[in-house]
Amino acid sequence: MIYQVMPNLSAEEYAELKADIQLRGVMVPIEFDEKGNVLDGHHRLQICGELGITDYPKVIRAGMTEQEKYTHARKLNMARRHLTQEQKRGLIREQLKETPESSDRQIAKALGVSDKTVGSQRKELESC
Repeated sequence: MIYQVMPNLSAEEYAELKADIQLRGVMVPIEFDEKGNVLDGHHRLQICGELGITDYPKVIRAGMTEQEKYTHARKLNMARRHLTQEQKRGLIREQLKETPESSDRQIAKALGVSDKTVGSQRKELESC
C-alpha cells in the first residue's frame, strides 16, 4: 500500500463501506498505476476481496511520476473523504515537504484547496 496517504478507516466506517458495497457494488472506480499499485481505493479493494467481488470498476493511471501519484492520492482523499481540518492540513504539509519548490498556488491547485491555506501551512512548517 505504497500510496495509502490516509489512516485506515475506523471499524465503524469500514463496516458502513462494506455494507454499502455489498448492497450496491463498488460505485467509485479503484485506481491503479501501470504496475498494479493502488493509488485510490485500498479499502474498497480489500472489501471486494472479503466479499469475493472480482468484477469492479477500475482505472489505470499510467505515466505518472512518483510525486504525481502521491499528489493524486492526496487530492482524491481531500475531495471525497470526510476529513478533519487537521487531517487536511496534514496532507498539505506532506505535499509541502515533498515539493517545497512548488508555489503555494501550484500546490493549492494540485490539491484543490486555497493558496492561503497552503501558505499558512508553509509558514507553520518553516517556523519549526
